[in-house]
Amino acid sequence: VLAKAIAWVKSHAKVVAIVAVVVVVALLLIGFITGGPKRAVKSYVSAMNKADAEKIMKTMDVKGTLAWQECDGDEDEFLDAYEDIDDDDVEEYEEMAQEAMESMCDSIEDDYKKYSVKVKKIKKVEKLAKGLYSVKAQIEMKTVTNDEDEDEEDETETVEFIVYKNKIISGGF
Repeated sequence: VLAKAIAWVKSHAKVVAIVAVVVVVALLLIGFITGGPKRAVKSYVSAMNKADAEKIMKTMDVKGTLAWQECDGDEDEFLDAYEDIDDDDVEEYEEMAQEAMESMCDSIEDDYKKYSVKVKKIKKVEKLAKGLYSVKAQIEMKTVTNDEDEDEEDETETVEFIVYKNKIISGGF
């Protein structure tokens, strides 16, 4: 059987090569489309820029946030902590996080004439564990409040985000 398979591959070398190229290109496209840790940070910051609580929550992994807090940021203990998190705790925390995000977004809309936050540059991506990354990004924030006595603010700072399976679990501003 193995000899027949080898003979078939040899006689159809061009077809096998084309299929191999198509598979490689498909895998590269999937990786490009789904993004990765950098894309997770950019999506999170974009949602923050839009002050959209729903989109912000979609970029986050609440279970991962709880696990990261549980293990005190120890990447070696994170995966075990992630598995140990109770689903009821996740549901409760998701509700609280959703309310907090909605409140924050409402405050942004109420308090600012102009509000802009964006990723200027991804400075460093470091793999911490399987699926777990530290992403340091230079974030630019520009604001103009509704209070005429306050000046326009324009600041840039480097922020570390912790990303698990392409979702934010820690970090922000």
